[in-house]
Amino acid sequence: MKLTAENLLIEPAISGGAIVRFETLDLHYSHDLMHKYDGKKVTVEIKEKRKGRSLDANAYCWVLCDKIATLKGLRLKKTQVYKQAIKDYGVTLVLPIKNELLKDIIKWHQDGGLGNDCDVLGKSKIPGYTNVMMYYGSSGYDTKQMSVLIDGLVADAQDLGIETMTPNEIAELKAKWGEE
Repeated sequence: MKLTAENLLIEPAISGGAIVRFETLDLHYSHDLMHKYDGKKVTVEIKEKRKGRSLDANAYCWVLCDKIATLKGLRLKKTQVYKQAIKDYGVTLVLPIKNELLKDIIKWHQDGGLGNDCDVLGKSKIPGYTNVMMYYGSSGYDTKQMSVLIDGLVADAQDLGIETMTPNEIAELKAKWGEE
């Protein structure tokens, strides 16, 4: 069950833990929650609500990847263009990973989605660790992150002489991201 809540209140509990209370205006979920989990252990995740990106934004990302890939002479697949765009403009994180876990962590991360990839950067300052650049695919991007990715792809396409949406059309596309 996933719902949007507000007025989150966290108070200390006598047990030493915490009591978490929130409001939801979704009556369907509040009715389901009334007694469904009485006496059961549950997992709860709290994240700040962000504007999502629209499928139009994702679709345009793939249109640009396809246009760049099919340009005569490049002989690329659109997935190759996408993966390179993720490396050039996407969300990254450098992590020190314990040497004996390196292969498993890289495989696990890469299996997590098309855009997920890793580059081994070299020895970490932490003994027994290797620094790895982790790239994250766009499926988890928020509107700002997706905007950077699309802007990069638009610039790449324009550098290759590929027609793209006008700046006004792109601005309109971005404005719609939070509405869906």
